[in-house]
Amino acid sequence: MDYTIKRAFMAVCFFLLGISNIHAATVGFNNSAISVNQGDSFAVIVQGTNFPDISGGGLDFTFDPSVVQIDSVVINTDTFEFYQGNGVEEGVLDNMSGTLTDTAFNTVVGASGSFDIMTINFSATGVGTSNLLMSESSMWLFADAFGNLIGDQISYDTASITVSAIPVPAAIWLFLSGFVALVGCTAKK
Repeated sequence: MDYTIKRAFMAVCFFLLGISNIHAATVGFNNSAISVNQGDSFAVIVQGTNFPDISGGGLDFTFDPSVVQIDSVVINTDTFEFYQGNGVEEGVLDNMSGTLTDTAFNTVVGASGSFDIMTINFSATGVGTSNLLMSESSMWLFADAFGNLIGDQISYDTASITVSAIPVPAAIWLFLSGFVALVGCTAKK
């Protein structure tokens, strides 16, 4: 009898564990595969989904600085109204090493469910692919409405940014071939 009860209890535990993983909080991007041309400016929105009621948190990002550069960070103050506006929330940007650390966002009223956290504005400076990686900030930890740390319950997505060279239009090639022919004709005379 004890064996049957133990099996039933274990089955219920595994079921509940499976349900809790289905609804795990995730921080991701509005687009995980971004394609732009060299010289383009573009924005990536950082989004939270399936969150319990939180008071705030912070994120760190890494990227390939030879491919993209961050121009600015805009915290979503509609959700995270506890915004000082002194530049601290936007984090510490180092475009030379490809890091944005310690971005911070906080709310007094709480945020839950799905919401936009921030917008990161980029410039495509080189040709290639940059992975945009994200993790919890070591300075600004995710906390629920009761102050409990919940960073270990959050999964963090990545994005891939592909920057292509600007193609030379066919009209340029036609112009250049005509110019070479003209120079060739004048050189014969």
